[in-house]
Formats: sequence, structure tokens, C-alpha cells
Amino acid sequence: MTTKKPVSKKPSAAAKPAVPSADTIGKTALLSLDEASGVAAFSRRRGQLVALPVHSVGVIHYGVRLAATSALGLWALIEERGLRQGFTTLAKAGLFELSHLDGLPELARTLWYIRHRLDEQVALGSRATLPTELLDAATELRRDMLRVLEFRLGDDAEVAARLDFIRRSTGHQDLADDLVRLGGLYHSHKDTLSGMPRPYQPTDAERASKLAAQILMTLGLQPALEKTGAGAKATGHDNLDWGDLQTRAATLLEQSYDEVAAAGRYLCRHKPDLAARFAPLGSVARNRRASSKDPEPAPSPTEDAPKP
Repeated sequence: MTTKKPVSKKPSAAAKPAVPSADTIGKTALLSLDEASGVAAFSRRRGQLVALPVHSVGVIHYGVRLAATSALGLWALIEERGLRQGFTTLAKAGLFELSHLDGLPELARTLWYIRHRLDEQVALGSRATLPTELLDAATELRRDMLRVLEFRLGDDAEVAARLDFIRRSTGHQDLADDLVRLGGLYHSHKDTLSGMPRPYQPTDAERASKLAAQILMTLGLQPALEKTGAGAKATGHDNLDWGDLQTRAATLLEQSYDEVAAAGRYLCRHKPDLAARFAPLGSVARNRRASSKDPEPAPSPTEDAPKP
């Protein structure tokens, strides 16, 4: 009589859910723009903003929402390309202050939060609703761009984290911000997306930018050079002048961004394509103004995009 040996049942490794690494979680947090991280950053930077001398405060000449995302993108580029050591070497030689690089994500979230408060005041004071045609076009484009990015880049941990953040958005202003973020991902990964079938369209990044601008204008917000918000006060006990704080935060962000960009151009001087990504903030985040005073009509969601 043969005795059967008991079969060892070990759990399959494939059955274990993938757990994101601490580095991935930390990086995703640094690249996020939301109210919780924004108010935390603002609380830490508020003293620095208030202490900034009046004669040092500049004039805002770029879109602050785009500036905030651009600053986070520049920081991510440096980390991804392994350029931090070069910045550290420049700092040790007395040619660069490392605080400009390390503080870039927090300054970006601070400026974004201040802008969020200003926009919130305008939105709460406005009863504007979006036309059905505009809302449908923007919603459909957002859905299609998410599908494209999920299909082609869903395995990229950083992109997947950003898409998850976008999916959790609510409200019309979030819809506009989502289109800007999706357009940025389209631009960053245009080589990878090239040649994909529909619903991908190479012109969708530009279309997303236009629809986002139309949404903000309809809501009474300013998609071009940002309003100063002069006289706008926060509700509640703090009674802060958010317009003045926005100008101060924008000044500090531009100073740090341009210092980082200048150092990056030097470090990448033998790599022209990479050096070109270290342009000054004023050129990176400058919003394009339409040649006509009247806004362009929203493209039909069923209209075929022109061939590239």
C-alpha cells in the first residue's frame, strides 16, 4: 500500500496584490496638487510670504495654475534624469542654493492653493453654469484622454498615480484643471502615444487647453494672465488678502524656478534637447491669448480632428 505525501499548498506569488514602494508613494505625494497638501504648504510658507519686502514683490505675468504644475514637472524631471547630484555639486561650489530646488514643490503647492482660494471666492459668488455643449465636449474629451493614457501608459507608476488623482476630481473647475493636466501628459509622452488609433488624436492636447479656458471664462475665472484679486478677502477669522499673497507667492516661485532652470541649462549644456526643458518660468507658463476678443466656439465632440 502506497502512502501519498501531502501536497504543500503555497500561496501563489501572482495572487499577492502589488504594493507600491515607499519611493513611489512619496514621489506621488510630491507631485500632487490638492487642497490638503496645499493648505499644509501654505501654512509652512505663510511667514515667508508676509515677510517678503514690498519692493521685492513682482508683477504676475504668467498663469499661476500652469506655473504650479510646471514647477512640479521640472522637479520631477530632475529626479527622473538623475540630475540632483549636479545641482548638489554646484551648491558645494557656491554657485547654486540647493534650497531653490528642494523648496520648488512646496512653493508650487502654496501658489496653487492661494489661487484655489481666489477662484473659490469667484465661483461661490457666481451662479454661472456651463452650456450643455461645452460640458459634453469637455467631459467626452477628458474620458477619451484618460482611456488613451491608461491603455498606453497604465503600467507607468507615476502616470497611473496622476490618472487616479484626475479620476477623483469633481466639479466644473476640476474638469478644467483635469484637461490641463491631461494635455500636459499628452505633450510629455507624445512620442509614446504617436501612431495610436482613435480615440487618440494628436491635436487633443491643444483642444483640451482651449476647452479648459472656455470653462474657466464661463465660470467667471480668468484663464489668461491671472487676476491679482485685489481686495479679495478670505471668509472666516483670518481675513487674509489672498490677492496680495498670490503676488508674493508667484514672486518667490519664479525666483526659485528660474534659479533651478538656469542651473539646469548649464548642467545640460551638452544635451540641447534636455537643456531646452529648463526654460524660464515666464515663457513656460505664459498663457496664449486668442487673436480675437471673442472666445472660439467649443469643438464638436464628434468632429474629426485635422490630420497632422
